[in-house]
Amino acid sequence: MIKTVLFVDDNQILCRFIRKKFDRCKDTFIVITATDGLDALEKIKEKNISLVITNLHMPRMDGFALLTQLAEHYPDIPVIVQTGQGTTEAKRIVLDMGAISYIEQPFKVEDLGNLVLSTLEKEYEGGILKTFSLDMFIQLIEMEMKTCTVRATEKSSGKQGTLFFREGDLMDARLNNQHGKQAAFEIFCWDNITLSIQDECRLTKKSVNGDLQSLLFEAIRFKDEVAASQQEITEKTDKSQLSAFEDQKSIPSDSDIESSNTFSLKDIFEIENVEGVMSFSLDGKPGYRKFASHQPDKIDEINWLSLFQTLGGIHEADLVFEDMRFFVRRIAKGYILVFLGKTVPVEMVRRSCERLVLKDEHSV
Repeated sequence: MIKTVLFVDDNQILCRFIRKKFDRCKDTFIVITATDGLDALEKIKEKNISLVITNLHMPRMDGFALLTQLAEHYPDIPVIVQTGQGTTEAKRIVLDMGAISYIEQPFKVEDLGNLVLSTLEKEYEGGILKTFSLDMFIQLIEMEMKTCTVRATEKSSGKQGTLFFREGDLMDARLNNQHGKQAAFEIFCWDNITLSIQDECRLTKKSVNGDLQSLLFEAIRFKDEVAASQQEITEKTDKSQLSAFEDQKSIPSDSDIESSNTFSLKDIFEIENVEGVMSFSLDGKPGYRKFASHQPDKIDEINWLSLFQTLGGIHEADLVFEDMRFFVRRIAKGYILVFLGKTVPVEMVRRSCERLVLKDEHSV
């Protein structure tokens, strides 16, 4: 897979020069550029970055602040610092802040290229697995008490996630800007993946609480449920029986929601940065509702039935409406609305709604 290298410098001439010089390496990696630390962080949110090369002195957010942000939020992304201060003390500082290496200015492009290639190769020092079960591999890591950083790529979507292990213990997980247990769960739910293993883990602080096996088995169970549900829906479609669901007008009651052994709307509300959850019957009448703080003023003024009818046959959508962002999912008995914060893991919400669809269909 072709890697992406982010070159950060406020010197636009140098940025264009670097992009042009490294264009000859496009079969191995491509170079994109950012003008300062803030611009770099935005690029990292948008793309899967394998390596950052940064200057130290830049406007708005300099290289020191960028190093701090990367060490805290993106510890799996290696950083090379380019500096004109070649003193031993300056080198020690950047290495202590999390950089894996540095190159002194002015530098030769060939030297930087060799440093980039050697750094990218470290992603694979523990090998590449293309036809291996993720859950089996994770259990081997735990049994062997292995310390490593595992990068997983889902082939169908191109999504990339990272798992950090120290002596067999899952320290943290990262999926885009999402961290911790929820990120790990989503990665564990992937099928048809490629794994690359780096034989080191830069993390020492554990962010994922709970038993690894329980989390892993929950992901396996969820995948089995989704597969079974999809097969059941396909069979019912072939027999033209899906229309029977339209006769169900009621939304799950509070007693259903309170059930401790059944997935419910409350479980969706527990997802990090979900601001609110509402349910509606097929005729647009509201049912369950819960919000993290206060309910938005405009909610009761919206003609939800009209909005649902506008969606037509779409069974789910991620929308911005009346300055609110929400995820809407059609179920057999009506609709689920999940109000989203800026950093909410939408894929986790989607999977949680899918689990509620399973419950809803089984109750018909």
